[in-house]
Amino acid sequence: MTMSGPGLLRFAKVKGSAPASEAADGAGLWDEEVTKWWGEWSSWSTCSRSCGGGVMSRERHCLQQRLQIPQATNSTICVGQAKHYQLCQQQPCPANTASFKQQQCSSFNAKAFGKRYYHWMPLYPDDYTSISNKPCDLQCTTQSGERQLMVQAQDGTSCKDRTYQGVCINGKCEPVGCDGSLYSPRTMDRCRVCGGDGSTCHRVSGSFRKAVSQIGYVFITNIPAGATDILIIERRKTENILALADESGHFFFNGNSAIDNPQNFRVAGTVFKYRRPLSLNSDGLEYIIAHGPTNQSLNAMVCEELVLSFPVLSIPKFNEFDVSPVGHDDISLADMYRWKVSAYAPCSSTCTSGISASYAMCVRYDGVEVDETYCDALTRPEPTHEFCTGRDCQPRWETSRWSECSRTCGEGYQYRTVRCWKMLAPGFDSSVYDDLCESAGLARPMERKACKNKACGPQWELSEWSECSARCGTQGMTKREVRCSVEAPLCDESQKPSSEKACTGPPCDRRWTASDWGPCSGSCGEGRMSRFIACRNLEGKVISNSQCDPVTKPLAVHPCGDKNCPAHWVEQEWDQCDVSCGRGMKTRVVLCAGVENGVYREYPEKRCEASQKPEEQAACFRRPCSTWFTTSWSQCSKTCGAGVRLREVKCYQGEALAQGCDLTSKPEARQMCQLQPCPTEAPEDCEDKVTANCVLVLKVKLCSHWYYRKACCWSCRLKSP
Repeated sequence: MTMSGPGLLRFAKVKGSAPASEAADGAGLWDEEVTKWWGEWSSWSTCSRSCGGGVMSRERHCLQQRLQIPQATNSTICVGQAKHYQLCQQQPCPANTASFKQQQCSSFNAKAFGKRYYHWMPLYPDDYTSISNKPCDLQCTTQSGERQLMVQAQDGTSCKDRTYQGVCINGKCEPVGCDGSLYSPRTMDRCRVCGGDGSTCHRVSGSFRKAVSQIGYVFITNIPAGATDILIIERRKTENILALADESGHFFFNGNSAIDNPQNFRVAGTVFKYRRPLSLNSDGLEYIIAHGPTNQSLNAMVCEELVLSFPVLSIPKFNEFDVSPVGHDDISLADMYRWKVSAYAPCSSTCTSGISASYAMCVRYDGVEVDETYCDALTRPEPTHEFCTGRDCQPRWETSRWSECSRTCGEGYQYRTVRCWKMLAPGFDSSVYDDLCESAGLARPMERKACKNKACGPQWELSEWSECSARCGTQGMTKREVRCSVEAPLCDESQKPSSEKACTGPPCDRRWTASDWGPCSGSCGEGRMSRFIACRNLEGKVISNSQCDPVTKPLAVHPCGDKNCPAHWVEQEWDQCDVSCGRGMKTRVVLCAGVENGVYREYPEKRCEASQKPEEQAACFRRPCSTWFTTSWSQCSKTCGAGVRLREVKCYQGEALAQGCDLTSKPEARQMCQLQPCPTEAPEDCEDKVTANCVLVLKVKLCSHWYYRKACCWSCRLKSP
């Protein structure tokens, strides 16, 4: 069976059985076929640019129809491309118009980012020819450089891949030959002939070796009209300079005993690059290069030994210069000063895995590294990165800051936490068992040291108030620790400050707010539009997302594109970690959505089951939790009988003092201690120490303290009932 149509037929077999009656009648077996053929080409689209080169396209569709045909029918397919592209608008743009990259970046000026508007400009100029993995990524930056964005460059944007100059089409750098044809492989040869083999020109090269015996300019040689790939270079550093003039004696640079700065000069229909080192101590050499071709004869002038090399389309006579075919051993224009990609830099991490980046250095034709200013910054290769693995990280001791003195007056102690840490993976530094540091022979840092303040009498010491325990709209309590600086009985209980007070939680008026949608990040199926979602109070202040209803939270991301796109998974932003400290879990919403006629649509999840659903949960870590830390118990306050022993109890969050610990689980800081019974009578040698102020001890009633009872043994025994 055949069908007439503008294209080829395609018969895709779908095996099926003929009706039983047909088989019985001997009518033969039939197959159900899907016949496909190309439709007509559409008309060409408008050019993507109004000037300066662009692309236009046309497309066709593979049509299909279900038919029944006999078995063993030959099949054909829709061969060829469904879309064709063609270059257009090759006339140059006016000199005062913005570049195509600038036009694309400027299109974002009217779009707010975080409720702010920026003036966008290309990150790289139009003539930036560095080879990139994605040469059709348009990178824009703000005037101040504080923000950057990257989007796919529009069709018709100039680009360069590894081999050809090209033009961006659908985000890919497609080659454009020197004949101006899209996908053409033709390139310029050394003689500037498109598609040539380099046989239409000869290289003229040689050395000027005459001794200079006069003051002023010395003629070196004549550069004829039509010369290309011109290179004039010193053999060695000299104090003299190169100059360029026409045959009538008019100098274009370095003439009339004046020295011009190194720069580009437009001469004889081409651009001559004149470069020289800034000092004799520099590694650079003075040289002149030009692509050509020249449209008039030029004279090279100098007063020192030089090397000259340039191919010409026709041969003149040269004094002491040889004429030879174009060779591969000559110094080429591109090799005069060029970028050389170095070996990879050392690994960014001395242990575990890290990143090693390559970097480019500027080298002279003979391989000597010179200052980067000699190479063209626009052609500098972009750095590449590779993963690297170092040795296993060694453990180490980490210490917190010293705590406050345990006593605001008198003698006390300062404490700090000491933990063993180890880098387990890049960005994952974790505390480990102390045994690892000890087995590595690392001396453990001191955890306690003595501190001494001015002498003090009994007084009440206060901690900071804790956070209010109430949630929004309710009443709660806030607490603080109140303790006596010495033994509790010595402080005046009637003057003891309160340790808790009532407090009110924050107001409950909360609402979600959303910023304007940002620009679309790509084509449909990959493009995303995002916006900033925040929970705010009545005053407009951003507060924790946990204070707003998660059910009513607006979407922060949805798909976008300039065409329809089928249902696919769209991830929303991660919610906050479900714990206030330590390790927990975070969640996000993953929707099955698409775009229909430019409008966002949500679909049942079964529409997206062809691809794996992204994770909806992930581990997370917030600030370290507040934890109670205790010191060792002190000695008993008495040498005999019943006494007390003390220890410091501090709340730490990581390495810093905090007030967020649970007061109900606070370890006790004071404990009774019972020693052997005290003797009923003082020893015979009981006497007061000369250095002890026993009168004051009796006055402030310190005989109950073991130290003063011993120092003022005689006085305390007389005073006791």
